[in-house]
Amino acid sequence: MTASEQLARAFREGPSLLANMEEGFLYCRVVFEGETAVDYVYLLVNPAWERLTGLKDPIGKRVSELVPGIRETSPDLFEFYGRVARTGEPGKYETYVERLGRWLAISAHCPEEGCFAAVFRDVSERKRAEQGLREREERYRAVVETSADGVLVLDSEGRVLEANETYVRLSGYPMDELLSMRISDLEARETPEDTARHMERLKRTGSDLFETEHRTKGGLVWSAEVTTSWSPVGGGRFFAFFRDLKRRSHLESLPVPVAHLDAECRYLRVNSSYAGWFGKPVDSFPGRTVREVVGEPGWVKLKPLLERALAGEPVTFESVLPPGAEGRRRGRGLYTPDRGPDGKVRGIVVVFQEVTEDPGVAPLDRHGASSKVRGG
Repeated sequence: MTASEQLARAFREGPSLLANMEEGFLYCRVVFEGETAVDYVYLLVNPAWERLTGLKDPIGKRVSELVPGIRETSPDLFEFYGRVARTGEPGKYETYVERLGRWLAISAHCPEEGCFAAVFRDVSERKRAEQGLREREERYRAVVETSADGVLVLDSEGRVLEANETYVRLSGYPMDELLSMRISDLEARETPEDTARHMERLKRTGSDLFETEHRTKGGLVWSAEVTTSWSPVGGGRFFAFFRDLKRRSHLESLPVPVAHLDAECRYLRVNSSYAGWFGKPVDSFPGRTVREVVGEPGWVKLKPLLERALAGEPVTFESVLPPGAEGRRRGRGLYTPDRGPDGKVRGIVVVFQEVTEDPGVAPLDRHGASSKVRGG
């Protein structure tokens, strides 16, 4: 009696592991042309396999009968089953089944020559979680790489694990040298002992906002406002964003409303003049999107203009501020693409000027706001 006959007999004669297992199971004989698997015949399946695949009464039938065109749409699956049945070596395979909208993990082995037995598990939830994690990591990378603030990621002892290009520029250290340093090597205001105590306090509180000074490779000292947080995951990480206070003072000195957006149209910073036009405090803007701030009617008007700026085109326009509001002041706006060291657009500098009836009004951005916001 062959292995497949023994399995079928045990399955028919009463409750078995196969009948009650949650994973799908199938036993098939592969149809070869030469050494190429061109089809397979179902010899045995369990109820869970039928629930997973939605296929009914497969015994004695070929897969090409039940799922026409499967060899063309899933050639890797045929190659996998054929290799297991031909060589006798077990294997694992993951595949997305379009018609089911599911990811399946398959473990297969060869109980007898020319056949394979396989166990199926639905891993769609894991795959969705992995995809979500990848998307969050991509968003994090985009924020870090395009941020106008310097960013450092430190381990629990203060060693630098990551830095963005903005911090490299602010510090004057090349990336490879930064990644061999500790935060205490960069700190110019706190002693190493002060920094160690500060990190221990952060581990207890979870976050902090403070001002400090860092020293550049050339020995110059620059002042920074630091927003930092602690995550105990993965052995512990500090995430620190450094805002150059010199740049912030430039921003506040401008007499026109100015804002800086990242590539996702999320506010990085605004000056008090800009915040005043919206009747909101300055610290209510960072982290929020333009859509959240101006509302849906304003977003509908501004979105195509912002998209043009992110594509690299300076855009001038007129709008009621806040956009979409009634009875508010009219302003002339300028969206200037903010390019990183690699020349790619990483955000937008926004400058507004109230529209007056004075024909001699000075051109928009006469104060050089765009270059000051970018640090130029």
